[in-house]
Amino acid sequence: VADAERLWIVDGTLIPVRDRQVGASSRNYRFSANAQVIIDADTRLAVASARPAPGNKADAHVWRDSDLPAAAAGTTVIADGAYLGTGLIVPPRRRAGRPLLQGQEEDNAEHRRVRARIEHTFARMKNWKILRDCRQKGDDLHHAVQAAATMPLGSVVKCHISVCEREARAAALSNGGSSGPQTVSDSFYASSREHR
Repeated sequence: VADAERLWIVDGTLIPVRDRQVGASSRNYRFSANAQVIIDADTRLAVASARPAPGNKADAHVWRDSDLPAAAAGTTVIADGAYLGTGLIVPPRRRAGRPLLQGQEEDNAEHRRVRARIEHTFARMKNWKILRDCRQKGDDLHHAVQAAATMPLGSVVKCHISVCEREARAAALSNGGSSGPQTVSDSFYASSREHR
């Protein structure tokens, strides 16, 4: 469900495959498929995943050719620098001979901090043997990616986040202050508003 108040994160990862119809020789010197996954920044749960594309295709190209832009319509989505020109929120790039402004550096730091969550999701996904050396053919690879993206530690992570949020609110209220930002989305929006 798309929502303007939610913050989603998208990235692609290479999955080694044996099916020459799905994979292609890629930068990791293996036949791989590029799997794109969107997660929710607050819950860290997978929202959507695209059909795997050959591993030699760039992330931005795979994003444009997939059904993910339609799934993310109306929602704020952040990505890394590989998604320039796609309309997603990407970190500002340093130009040759020009350093980034202080506000841009702080925005980059916040962007990296939030976007690291999808890298953690990929690490959990690749704990499953089916994605470390995938022998699935055709659509089975897509189903394996969907299953691995939604299964590992989802409820444990959600429970851990809610416990941490409760503890942070209790600590802030005991100090006599407000509870501060309630979610990752709130803190991301707050930091980007300060630097505008």
